[in-house]
Amino acid sequence: LQAENMPQTLREQWQKELYVQKLQFGQYLIQQDSVLRMFSQAGIPCAVLKGTVSASYYPQPAYRAMGDMDLLVRPADQKKAVELLMTDGFRPFGCSDEIEQGFLKASVPLELHIGACANEKYSDTINAFLWKHFGELERKALYGYAFPCMTEMCNGLILLEHMHHHFRNTLGF
Repeated sequence: LQAENMPQTLREQWQKELYVQKLQFGQYLIQQDSVLRMFSQAGIPCAVLKGTVSASYYPQPAYRAMGDMDLLVRPADQKKAVELLMTDGFRPFGCSDEIEQGFLKASVPLELHIGACANEKYSDTINAFLWKHFGELERKALYGYAFPCMTEMCNGLILLEHMHHHFRNTLGF
């Protein structure tokens, strides 16, 4: 921001927004870590999708704005995962459909996924591809917080499908 030629009031506004973004990113990482530990202790394999994984490719990961946490669990583990989230203080929030359920704890929204896309031309094919590779989870780390995620190829597919979804429905990404 210092290198940009802009009015001081605008620079200060952007700087404040940057601080808020970094604080929110930290809150998401802390909550994500807590949920991942809880799932791990319960024997529920899980993969982080989209936000935090995407942030790991940024030069400054905390600058990547996230609207929620996205976690993928096996359909067989969905009920147990929901029970754990509810016991931990998460409450139903936002959208829910056949592949995801929305929750909120404090100011952190979480989407629990059992697939990457629904009701699309290639949904079954994309979801089958992801489940085929679910046993190949990788680990990434940001600011000392480690997390499991899908392979790079799967992450790319998930992000492309997510962008496709938003371009077709809303521009909320």
